Amino acid sequence: MHEFSVAKQVCDKALEILDEEDMEKVVDVYVGIGKLSHINEKQFRFCFNNIKKNFVALEESDLSVNEKDVSIECDCGYKGVIEINDFEEIPNKFKCPKCDDPNPSIEKGDEVIIEKIKLED
Repeated sequence: MHEFSVAKQVCDKALEILDEEDMEKVVDVYVGIGKLSHINEKQFRFCFNNIKKNFVALEESDLSVNEKDVSIECDCGYKGVIEINDFEEIPNKFKCPKCDDPNPSIEKGDEVIIEKIKLED
């Protein structure tokens, strides 16, 4: 399960930052999940909530998820957000809305990033 390994990495990173900052517990974890990351938010939350139970410093933390749009860049000069709905479109099959080039570069939207972590003494 892809969601489990990503949730584990998020928990590990939160604990690492907690240790670096010499704090006691993680209160909130804010994660950005790109629409093309192939991460199911419901499964990701389930995994995160089960993993955090194993760590006193994480067990009361809340997870906030922010879905990230897909941005492309094309050789014609177009840069911008494109709309996709529930993987109706296949990655690498997007067309530039300006010139219809079938191979624009995906600049954003396939990532999973920790945007912010709130800690407490």
